[in-house]
Amino acid sequence: MKKTQLILAACLAALLGFISQTASAQAGAQDVARIRKVSGSKVKTPDFKVSGFNTSGAAKDWFAVMVEYDTAPEWTEQLDFTFYVVLQGKDPRYQLLRGTVSCVNVPRGSRHKEVMYLHPSTLGRYGTVYRAGVEIKHKGVSVAVESSDQGKGRWWEDPNLLPGIRDGLVLNRLQTPFAFLQYDEYEAINPAPAK
Repeated sequence: MKKTQLILAACLAALLGFISQTASAQAGAQDVARIRKVSGSKVKTPDFKVSGFNTSGAAKDWFAVMVEYDTAPEWTEQLDFTFYVVLQGKDPRYQLLRGTVSCVNVPRGSRHKEVMYLHPSTLGRYGTVYRAGVEIKHKGVSVAVESSDQGKGRWWEDPNLLPGIRDGLVLNRLQTPFAFLQYDEYEAINPAPAK
């Protein structure tokens, strides 16, 4: 009987130690990054002047979704950002788009920025931007979440709210003509997709 009690006590102690260690690791992960704000706005295609090429037509409207965030560690090897954007159109009424980008070698600091874009043809097909949200992960663990409607939580996880998610239509800076604009205001992008 005493041997069984000792084994049970040892198992309970090991389990409590594991739970404590897991909770501590998750609490530490939460300190990696904090989102200040998610915002969005229409932006015109940049007009680059290059000799030998003629541009025709007016600049089109893109939509930029920006996240402003702070980081606590001296250096963070990689942060993975997932942007969620809801468009309100005719058919279907709402469309949820998702895009990911990974930033590397992120120094400690406040008011970092990352941005992703919707192409003019995406807006033309699916409608106007209704809402946007961003989730930041570090080493696969969610460390920060925010919406352009602050305090709305992870609305993109509600299966009853929206139809299926479309990937590949929310573009990172390097996939757009905005790649070289205000380059020093952003962290370096890892060209390999987040896993």
